[in-house]
Amino acid sequence: ARKLAFRLKNEQIDVVYSSTLKRARQTASEILGYYADKPIFYSKDLQEQAPGSNVGKKYGDVDWDNLPPDVETREMLYDRAKLFLEQLLSKYKDETVLVVAHNAFNKALIRVLLDLPRADKTNFKQGNTCVNIFDIDLSRAAKVHVLNCMKHLD
Repeated sequence: ARKLAFRLKNEQIDVVYSSTLKRARQTASEILGYYADKPIFYSKDLQEQAPGSNVGKKYGDVDWDNLPPDVETREMLYDRAKLFLEQLLSKYKDETVLVVAHNAFNKALIRVLLDLPRADKTNFKQGNTCVNIFDIDLSRAAKVHVLNCMKHLD
């Protein structure tokens, strides 16, 4: 998190949104060391995909084609990411928003930003503390500048 904060220290950031989960809050806190005057908002909408009764299971032990009804599906996660993005875009027209979230949520948000279908299964790699930078114009078209950058860890 410290290396990520150092990587971001010269970026233009107007507001920060972070997941309420501990790891994301710690990362956001490190980043805010360089942006103490910027507002931060914590949102449950940025949490990782809800595992339901699969909590504690290894990835390979989960039947991803037959999930229990209490598990948040990819489509549900996509819808959550889309709603979050729509709220951000309606509130922040010309500001730079930093979002500190988690792997599956990041992937869903990228799908939304790239206007991919809900069921798209493109595997966007998202390493821990990776940086993704998008410009979103007034028509809500997204331009990718950086995707899964982890140079700060070298």
